[in-house]
Formats: sequence, structure tokens, C-alpha cells
Amino acid sequence: MGEIVRTLPVIIHRAVESRKTAGGAHAIIGGRAESDTGGSPVGFFRRLFGGGRAVDRYVTYYVRPKRCSEVLAVRVDRYNDLSLSDDGKSYFVRKVARGERCPFPAELLIDFNGSRVEVHVDVQDGELVDEAAYQAYLGQRA
Repeated sequence: MGEIVRTLPVIIHRAVESRKTAGGAHAIIGGRAESDTGGSPVGFFRRLFGGGRAVDRYVTYYVRPKRCSEVLAVRVDRYNDLSLSDDGKSYFVRKVARGERCPFPAELLIDFNGSRVEVHVDVQDGELVDEAAYQAYLGQRA
């Protein structure tokens, strides 16, 4: 057990000191990420963990369940909520939304292509509404 603990920092240290300079990429020097274009350490971690713009990651849908006046906001994370379809090339998500004052749930089914772009939206036991209807509901509730 002590052997693993002693070698782990060596492995991490070697990974941090590795350099990748082909094609204008970054290099790790002294624990800091530097780039030919003046990048920052934060940029290194975004590239490492796949971080992108938060705007592209989340999509909000607005649903009104049948027999209810309540409008619900349903947020879909394109990188965590999606499931791979049986064909192995596309994605889908199924979300069930139930309001505080409405006992009837609405089911939101969304299909995405391989690039995680929305292809088809279906709402069962409810209807898809726009953000203006959601804002009107919030204004009416207050």
C-alpha cells in the first residue's frame, strides 16, 4: 500500500510535465498551462474536461399539463440527461413533469441526433408552450 502512495505523485508529476506543442497547442511548464496564443490554466482544464459554453449545454422547455393552468419549466442537460438510442447513433430523453398545484403529470419526450441537436419534441398529457406563457404564469401567480 505504501508503494502505491509513493509512486502516485511521480505519475501525476510526469503527466503535468508532458508537453504538447504541435499545431499551436498548449505546453505545461512548471505546473502552469501556457499556450502559443496566451491561454490560461483555466483553458487547459476546459479542454481537459470538455467544458464548453454553458448556454449550449442546457435547454429549457416549458410544459403545461392537461387540465391545469400551471406552466412548468423543464431543463435538459445535453451532456448528462440524454440516453443513447438503440441505433447507437442518436439520443433521447424522457422527463416527467408534475407541478405543485397540479396532480396530473406531463411527459416530455425529446429526440436528438448524434450531435445532440434537437430533432423532435413530443409532450404527452400536456402541451409545449413558449417562454412568454411561462413568464405570464409567473406574473399571474405573484
